[in-house]
Amino acid sequence: MPTVTLRGATGHRSITADNATGYIRRMHPDLATLFDLTGRVAIVTGGSRGLGRAMALGLAKSGASVVVASRKLESCETVVAEIEAFGGEGLAVAIRMQEPGDITALVDAAVAKFGRLDIVINNAGTVLDRSLDALDRQRSSGRSARTCSARSSS
Repeated sequence: MPTVTLRGATGHRSITADNATGYIRRMHPDLATLFDLTGRVAIVTGGSRGLGRAMALGLAKSGASVVVASRKLESCETVVAEIEAFGGEGLAVAIRMQEPGDITALVDAAVAKFGRLDIVINNAGTVLDRSLDALDRQRSSGRSARTCSARSSS
């Protein structure tokens, strides 16, 4: 059976994985409320798979209402269905992080559905190499962000 070694000011103690939860509960009796996010609202970009999905589910299991955002609405809806299956609340939103209007619409959708926004986890794989204002100016001049990024990095 796997063991975990806990190191502390009073020395080391090895415990099995089976009784680790009990040990942690004794150390922090209100463990159930330690990560309580009831009444909080979170956005997770890139929330349809991988770490984003895991974070979205974890936030929901801790009581948060979660807005799952990614490029593919279907994938977001799948995660929201998982959240709702265990009694959580979720909202699926398709978003392209390169589009500043999509980002604004994402926040607006979260506030419209849940009335507030407390947590934002930006897990999307987009890198902006300039401010959103500069990106807006480039878009209005007819150049795409990808073209600008490619030109500026060479």
